[in-house]
Amino acid sequence: MFKPENNLSRFKRVLLSYTFLVSLIVSIPITVGLGYLVKSNKEYKQSILWYEILNEDTKYTKVFSDFVKEVQKQLTENYDSNFNNAINNNYDQYKSAIVDNTAALQNDSVPWEIEKTRESINVYYSHTRLIDFNNLQDSSSNYTDRNQKKQQSRNDKVVQAFTKLMVEKFSNPLIQNNNGNGIDNLRNFSKVIIDYFTNNQGYSSLIPDMKINNIYILKVNTGFLISYPASNQDYKRVDFQTRPWYRATQENYHVKFFERDRYDNTSGITGIYIDVNDENNKPNVIRTLWYKFTPLNSNEEYILCFDLFLDKSGQISSENNLTYLQQMLLSEGAWKSLLPLSLLLASCLSLVYEWVTKDKSTGDGFSIIKIEREKKHYAGKDENEISFTIVVETKDINESKQLREAGWNFNIQNSIQAGISSNQSHARQQEATSKYEFTDSYDLNMSQKKPEYKCIETWKVVSKSRYGKTQNIGFFVVKWNTNNGADIEDGLEIQSIYWEKGYEEYLESFKEQLFNHLLISDAEGLVAILDRDYIENKQQKENIPDVISEINSLKKIIENSNDLKQGKIAFSDFETLTDLYNKGTVNAICTLHFLKKLSDQNKLKDFFQTSVSHRYLIENEQDEFKNFYDSLDDETQTELRNNNPFQIMVYQDDNIVGAQDDFCIISINNVPKLVAYIFTNNQFSSTGEIGWISWRQVDTTFYDRLYKCQLNKSNRIGQIENLETYLN
Repeated sequence: MFKPENNLSRFKRVLLSYTFLVSLIVSIPITVGLGYLVKSNKEYKQSILWYEILNEDTKYTKVFSDFVKEVQKQLTENYDSNFNNAINNNYDQYKSAIVDNTAALQNDSVPWEIEKTRESINVYYSHTRLIDFNNLQDSSSNYTDRNQKKQQSRNDKVVQAFTKLMVEKFSNPLIQNNNGNGIDNLRNFSKVIIDYFTNNQGYSSLIPDMKINNIYILKVNTGFLISYPASNQDYKRVDFQTRPWYRATQENYHVKFFERDRYDNTSGITGIYIDVNDENNKPNVIRTLWYKFTPLNSNEEYILCFDLFLDKSGQISSENNLTYLQQMLLSEGAWKSLLPLSLLLASCLSLVYEWVTKDKSTGDGFSIIKIEREKKHYAGKDENEISFTIVVETKDINESKQLREAGWNFNIQNSIQAGISSNQSHARQQEATSKYEFTDSYDLNMSQKKPEYKCIETWKVVSKSRYGKTQNIGFFVVKWNTNNGADIEDGLEIQSIYWEKGYEEYLESFKEQLFNHLLISDAEGLVAILDRDYIENKQQKENIPDVISEINSLKKIIENSNDLKQGKIAFSDFETLTDLYNKGTVNAICTLHFLKKLSDQNKLKDFFQTSVSHRYLIENEQDEFKNFYDSLDDETQTELRNNNPFQIMVYQDDNIVGAQDDFCIISINNVPKLVAYIFTNNQFSSTGEIGWISWRQVDTTFYDRLYKCQLNKSNRIGQIENLETYLN
């Protein structure tokens, strides 16, 4: 039999079970896969916008614009620190790092590969390469002139400053991270350059597919270009003035994010175009981010360029890329977010497995335990002996007397055949069940005497499945006794009528939960917690009625008490009762004990000045009030005589109201809402409390009926007299 659990118990058990471990193993690839899909979708949108004109106002375009602006800012700073005053610096030691041929550098080569074009080259991080980018480079008539300009370019301070910056900043870390994989090396180079020229390590993650395969400076008046890193790539003969990046500096080609800095240098990024070395091969569509500047005290013009392109690497398509993914997760700390996400997903998978898979495998799937009221009968003048019947259908009757503590009579009604579905065999099986009938009777008539019980209720505990199936777990009888004492929780008794096997350990827990519910609520049911160690939350205060919380003498009790969950509140002074009388229409039956207590405290006269609808003193001995009246002083006697609502229920030996019952009913809008009860001599508590006020429906209903029954009986036999008639 499947037994539902509360969420906390279930969660603890799941975490300790093998189910959670399996779920964790499953959740890790799911988390990685979902993350990859989200990442791929973001990169796809970036790629689409990269190949457009970058003017769509989206967060993906903003990433590019922010990137370009950061690079422009850093280029201005680099111009100020490296190029503006380069003419006054000595860079002789870097002349040897400038080469025009890489044939002699083979031992220092690092492989690069652009994955989307499969183009492979070797680069040299410790060198820059000087390239003639003028269309006359093959003309023999100009050979001498071009050779002289090459030497001039090699000796150019800006060219040397560029070489110094590249070699000093980047060569060592790039060489150290060479792992022999061309794709990884190009990716690492791009990351290092992007991080430096944005002064932000975030952009290499925000635009992970962006690659930089060339950084170069063109000296415009010579047509020579210095490129980093030096490579063995063959450059085609070309007129640099026809290239899009140069034309963009002359405002003759599409430019985006154009900027003029404080030195009057300009920068921007070109539209897309085909790289000069790819026009006859697999094309690589690129953009060039350029910065045109003129150093201080110089007429020479230079253009610093970055060739940018997106290289979608398909990171889970090969063994090498899976290795990269593993390295990326470890090196970039992605595991810090992966682990909690995987744990969360594993927890969810475990709970789904427990709540759905295992529930279905049992064929029951019970997930909610409810305790619901079946019947409720109040004592009254028209009530007689009330019979209660409970019918139980079960396969195996629980004959334990301890679990049938109410002692109701039971007998087998009949045997039936019920079809039980089994998920294990997926076949219909026939199992015999029996119906048992439990019966008992309670005398709730109050026409002649006060009954033993205010009210009798029956409640059932039922397990309800998400799939619509229900099972009765057990039944309770609730008895509200008419005995009243200083213990304001006294008078409520709950006993089990019948309890199913398999749930015995939860009997006391359910009983405690129902007990706490009945003290403060008239609701027809509650959702139970399947926890045999259930402890009531004493810190949760009850919603006290406004008419109670407005009484000054009770405010301190309400504010300071953590245990106001009884539907009642005790009070310790008669001023509280006086304040309560002012809240509604009062009908009171008091005993001589109550009047004596008022007299002893010199409060009798003041109390009788409080307005009531009806006030009766009920005699429990012959002439007891007359003897009390004769003992009062003249002023108090006069006050009692002038109190019109005050009448005497003359002694009779068969009163319905008991000798120890002293109470009043407070009605609001003609509806009984409150009962105030005064303890008699032998009921005073050791704490000095003199009575209680209740707003439980069971109390207001019972005492309202008790008041009316006593009044009806006394009127019927002519035993109610006003004070003058009684005294004469």
